[in-house]
Amino acid sequence: MTRVQHKNSRLSGMTLFGLAIAVLLYPSGARADAMIGTENCKPITAQASVRVVTENDTVLDASIRPDIAETLRLRGHGVAENGPVSLMYRTEIRQLKDVKERSGQLIDSKVKTGEGQEVFVHLWRSHENSVLGGKRSEAPHANYATYLLLIVEISDTRDGSCLWRGRSMARLEGWRDAELAKRMIPPLLSRMGKAVERENVILE
Repeated sequence: MTRVQHKNSRLSGMTLFGLAIAVLLYPSGARADAMIGTENCKPITAQASVRVVTENDTVLDASIRPDIAETLRLRGHGVAENGPVSLMYRTEIRQLKDVKERSGQLIDSKVKTGEGQEVFVHLWRSHENSVLGGKRSEAPHANYATYLLLIVEISDTRDGSCLWRGRSMARLEGWRDAELAKRMIPPLLSRMGKAVERENVILE
């Protein structure tokens, strides 16, 4: 084997190894689980044009804006800067106690958005075991996992009043954040106008 052939063989082997790692980490047919919680404030006018606004000017949030707009269009809503309905969204990446048990109930805490409006933040717990606080009767677990959160608030552009709020949360392990976020959008927005205390969904 010549030196060039040997070099090409090594490069080919490295390329195949890299592709194999990519397939293992980001399989095209992979599925992920997500939890969804929503609150319905007031009816959303059917087919109303929507103004899509990113709350935080991050690379991740900017990258999923076209996907949010496309999902709205598929649901019959136009997307316009002067729309009577405003959809504000943001993503968050958090280190949380790993949630193995998905039974229990959602608890609500409120946070302020950039515009000073309150958004319900749905966290779930199993009995007295808080996702953030660990078990109350036992020493806190040392196992943490990285979760991606997608938070959406739809409001009336005229007075800023809430029409609908939604939140989806999925474990980020084995996924690129943008790819996972894009898969979280359709299931969440398909529940526009509905109140969901907690629902487990499969992202495909």
